[in-house]
Amino acid sequence: MDKLLKDLKYIDGITIVDTKGTILLSTQLSADLYQQRAWEYAVGKNIFEAYVGLDDESSSLMEAMEYDVIVKRDRQRIEDMFGQVEETMNISIPIKSLGKIVGAIELSRSLHAPQHADHDVIEMNVEFIQRHSADQIFKSNEARYTLDDIIAVSAPMIQLKEQIVAFKDGSLPVFIYGETGTGKELFAHAIHNSSSRKDGPFVAINCAAIPDKLMESILFGTEKGSFTGALDAKGIFHEAHTGTIYLDEINSLPLHLQPKLLRVLEDGCVRRVGSTKEEYVDVRVLSSSNVPIIECLEQGLLRTDIYYRLCTFNINIPPLRKRKEDILPLVEHFIANKNKTLSKNIRLLSRKAYDRLMGLEWEGNVRQLKHLIDTAMVFVSKDQHILDLDDMESFLKDFIPTTIEDNLLGMKSLPDMLIQHEVEYIIRALDECNHNYTRAAKLLGIPRQTLNSKMLKYGLK
Repeated sequence: MDKLLKDLKYIDGITIVDTKGTILLSTQLSADLYQQRAWEYAVGKNIFEAYVGLDDESSSLMEAMEYDVIVKRDRQRIEDMFGQVEETMNISIPIKSLGKIVGAIELSRSLHAPQHADHDVIEMNVEFIQRHSADQIFKSNEARYTLDDIIAVSAPMIQLKEQIVAFKDGSLPVFIYGETGTGKELFAHAIHNSSSRKDGPFVAINCAAIPDKLMESILFGTEKGSFTGALDAKGIFHEAHTGTIYLDEINSLPLHLQPKLLRVLEDGCVRRVGSTKEEYVDVRVLSSSNVPIIECLEQGLLRTDIYYRLCTFNINIPPLRKRKEDILPLVEHFIANKNKTLSKNIRLLSRKAYDRLMGLEWEGNVRQLKHLIDTAMVFVSKDQHILDLDDMESFLKDFIPTTIEDNLLGMKSLPDMLIQHEVEYIIRALDECNHNYTRAAKLLGIPRQTLNSKMLKYGLK
């Protein structure tokens, strides 16, 4: 990495973006690189708005965040909104906070500006850049939700909330089971924020989303020289020290790594890849699965000894179809949120709409209900006060088997139907990807710039 920094010789500019591509900092160190007005214009804008023709493939910043790698471009062409074209050499580095990518920093040098001898050579350490940027710009507790965010009136859910209060001991592991869409991560956040560790870090990781070859180094860190290009790097257990780590889809954790996890659970010892030394970490482990724990054991996905350590406390979140009394308060909560973000004025759910929602099985659980309400709210008028069945009828067809004749009755125009389905898919993709625009665009199979323009068009930003 030191060689990469030396290749730049000197730096003309520094740019920092968040995960959505919004430019948070744009510093000009050389008057030869851009006109001052272009730099001032860029701050607060999305990089795809500020620079013409830039997309996910050509942006080293987006690539660094997408793949969690340091990206070096010997030549990158950019054109600002004022028509000024520049070619730069740059290095883009992902920024992490509490083990999670929260943005990226780009160090650039113009390929055409004169290389004056009196330029200050900026010597930088990558670890310092990442740590400093994350600490100074992205200070936050990653556990956003509390007990108050678990919207429920049903007896089983009230009992679970009471159990969370009883789990205040900040050291014992908790295992969370629930079908897809029931809110497992919401519970993990609430457990952390209800515990004595609430002021410590909260680090969440989806075990199914990480390639097996990278899993060990991400979890436990690496020792410099342990493999080609390896640096002294902390794992997420180090990042979660004095706090909580949440292992989602624990059933996807490779079997050969489960003994190392057991070691952490038993005595808090972590050994980095390539190291012979053990390090102590003070971490509470929360885990979850959408597969019942007994099935995980029967299918050989989890070792028995891991099961006994992970399942000191168990939380089984009931599916929405078994607690339908929670549907109305959830709908009211989703409506209130969309009233704020979309400047709408819905106050009530009609009786017809309520009866229809109560009659569904909700295989996608709370997430499916949220998608339905969020999508319907996009299309209601601002002077409308009641969310009626007609406002969501076309979307309900996704949940209820119908005949062709049923679909033709009261059918809207094809352009209207296409728009409604497009909005629904965009909302689903954004929720699935935690509003990471790059990943949502990839999931939808469209360029990120196209997703951005559609969100602006439909009032989703």
